[in-house]
Amino acid sequence: MGAYVADITMDSPLVVATSDLALDISRASLEIKCNNVPYRRLPGNGLFNSVQVAVMVKTTSFKTTLLLLALFCVALVLMPCGYCAGDKKQVRRGNAPCLSWFNADMPVKAVFVCVHGLGLHNGTYEALGKRLSTHGYATYAIDVRGFGSWMEAKGRECVDFDGCLSDLKSTLKVVHRAHPGVPVYLLGESMGGAIALRATATYPDLVDGLISSVPSADRFKQGKTSLKVALHYLRNPDKPFNVGEDVIRQATDKPSLRASWGNDPLSRMKLSPNELIQFQSFMNQNHESAHQITDKPVLIVQGVLDKLVRPEGTVELFNELNTKDKKIVLIPDGEHLIFEENQFTDEVVNQLVNWVEAHSAKSH
Repeated sequence: MGAYVADITMDSPLVVATSDLALDISRASLEIKCNNVPYRRLPGNGLFNSVQVAVMVKTTSFKTTLLLLALFCVALVLMPCGYCAGDKKQVRRGNAPCLSWFNADMPVKAVFVCVHGLGLHNGTYEALGKRLSTHGYATYAIDVRGFGSWMEAKGRECVDFDGCLSDLKSTLKVVHRAHPGVPVYLLGESMGGAIALRATATYPDLVDGLISSVPSADRFKQGKTSLKVALHYLRNPDKPFNVGEDVIRQATDKPSLRASWGNDPLSRMKLSPNELIQFQSFMNQNHESAHQITDKPVLIVQGVLDKLVRPEGTVELFNELNTKDKKIVLIPDGEHLIFEENQFTDEVVNQLVNWVEAHSAKSH
């Protein structure tokens, strides 16, 4: 348990902090303290003015209590990030499927390179890309190895994080050549937020700033999920099983989003135990990546109503960033998806645009 004092602006539906933060979020309310006087409100309801706020936190540690998970944990440690059944090479080079949105009649002020979440694909950024194009930004979105168009690429249909990082490096180089002198920002959500975090730590010369949405590996019902993966691993580590339904159910309470996500032919609903172990192994390295980012501006975004990723975990990750130029935005009525599938609000876009414009002016 800890307590910090941070400047938090509550004159909008967003909670914003620019220094280390701690909080205790219940599923029903967000509790803060101002001058030792407790306040309580339902997310999305009554708002406060900008104040110095002390926020108390109790973080939930990851617990694995079943002996059966021992095999799963051993496999988690040994699994390389580019594993696929039958592979002889860890990384296979190739051009990542990429979509782009920009206004040809406007000069490009900055570029976003976007990375999607687990089970999704680059098309989930279409609405955001079109919206940002009206502000003079170019947006590129790639498919992560094993998802989207990669599912139809024979021999490359398996999840491969090392390959994805290689794809990102190539894409960033191409984007810099296409837009010389223009700042380039990495934007990722959930799994994509973790990938963007790692890429920023690994290729700092190619990234002018990072926007990472819900990147934490700290998830609700993690023990139940791990047990399910372990049981399937014992049966057949390479046989895919449906994990998408559970992810969607936790990610949103909106029937329309659940339906569109689950019925999207480019969404990947089934993953093998080996792929899920690889995924968790990659996510578990988030904190190391955060420590390695020392001088890049970082914007972290998290929905308070997220029932898939624990908001407390994202705050912990934010606190571990070594860069002094960092900012976190907590969205009281936000679920898991913030930028994808047209889930962003005007307030979120304004925060994003204002942050990018401020940092683009500094760097150029």
